[in-house]
Amino acid sequence: MLILQIVRGLNTEQAPQLLIHLAALVAGWLLSLSVHEFAHAWAAKKLGDNTAQMQGRLTLDPFKHLDLMGTLMIFIIGVGWAKPVPVNPRNLEYRRFKRRGQQKCMALVAAAGPLSNLIQVFVFAIFTWVAVVLHLLVFDSSEISELVALFFSQLAFFNVMLMVFNLLPVPPLDGSRIVDIFLPPRASLWMYNNERTIGYIFLAAIVLLGWMGVSLISWATTPIFNGIMWLVGLPFRLILGG
Repeated sequence: MLILQIVRGLNTEQAPQLLIHLAALVAGWLLSLSVHEFAHAWAAKKLGDNTAQMQGRLTLDPFKHLDLMGTLMIFIIGVGWAKPVPVNPRNLEYRRFKRRGQQKCMALVAAAGPLSNLIQVFVFAIFTWVAVVLHLLVFDSSEISELVALFFSQLAFFNVMLMVFNLLPVPPLDGSRIVDIFLPPRASLWMYNNERTIGYIFLAAIVLLGWMGVSLISWATTPIFNGIMWLVGLPFRLILGG
């Protein structure tokens, strides 16, 4: 279990880094979750459906979005979930689209979540590089500034993982709504009719795979994270002289 691995390592020399990792996991879950779900509710409202707003979900308050079991799972195996934001497809302004308008509106609402995570990745990457520059040029390589940089980099990486995970084309994840607009009508209808069953099977697979699944997602997201950190770090490396 993730939390046990962190606790067991607190008596080692890596204790400060593990504490930062735990703090970033908690902060990342509360903050990134709130922004992600708020983005869904905001996009739905912009497209004509205020169901989420009426149910108090158009907010950055994490306690309005937390799912108890999903939160426990994030600390047990490293993958969790929030309460799904309610969206009424009939209220969406889908008539602006010529074909498959309702599906396209749902795809836009779904895409708002991962997009919010991508924005957060860049924000936390900037914070990371600012901390790195301060660590090397101002604070004379103090351990505190190094840990601050590690904290923000962990937040950035957490958002990359959350973004990639949600883009998987499996119901009820956001990726299934996005890929739906590209599916033939028969395949789209099949996925809609079997969404709950597919979701339960996927959830069971996550629980059974545990750390194997998390490690696979981490492996897949590392190149994305490294690429964003490299891109954001270009001007900062100039400050540091290459």
